[in-house]
Amino acid sequence: FPTRRYYDQGEEIFLAVDGGILIKCGSEVLVSTRNAFRGSQLDELRQEVEQQFYAIDEQERQARTAIARMEASLARQFTALTVEGR
Repeated sequence: FPTRRYYDQGEEIFLAVDGGILIKCGSEVLVSTRNAFRGSQLDELRQEVEQQFYAIDEQERQARTAIARMEASLARQFTALTVEGR
């Protein structure tokens, strides 16, 4: 995961981003991304990112499983309708 570092009132802050766009206008930096995490300790930030990405992966896996079940059910129902229509 790409990490950016910046300072906020003298404190070093790290920002981990999952893709996206970074725009710099003078001293202002804007980040547009789907997932971002910030922290002052890089090791803690890395752990948080790993936990969050694992959770996101698990949610996506569950969604894919649900979609596959719906597709299989639809195929069975379509087959049953086709057989009855003969």
